[in-house]
Amino acid sequence: MVKLLVVGSIQGEWALFQKKIASLQSSAHGPFDLCLCTGSFCQSTEEYSSIASSLTLPLPTYVLDRTGLPSDENTLLANLHLLPSMGSATVEGLSIACMGHHMKQYAPGGYERLAQSPEEVMYFKGYDILVTADWPAHVR
Repeated sequence: MVKLLVVGSIQGEWALFQKKIASLQSSAHGPFDLCLCTGSFCQSTEEYSSIASSLTLPLPTYVLDRTGLPSDENTLLANLHLLPSMGSATVEGLSIACMGHHMKQYAPGGYERLAQSPEEVMYFKGYDILVTADWPAHVR
């Protein structure tokens, strides 16, 4: 069984992010096999460039929101990987369906359409995890 750590937006709090992940890895809750970051990892390419050389992650980290990250690579640094903004990926044997911030570009009606349409929800059957960057207001 894969032990998964899920985090939201980092918002430039790199030192805190690294400290918390290291702490959780060595705690009674850890160790984790991988980390999913569902929110903003970087706010700009300049921010990413300034931290890339000093960023070390103790476990494989997969990012959904590509804002500020180089879009031409799937592996950015050791242990830092991009998930597709819209689509699916298999990570550590987990089948992950991904829906990023730019959902409206891909599907008219966006998340709200998923809440109302059984046909759209059927698309996600068979996945282990559905990762979204936003949560629709009417889905509970």
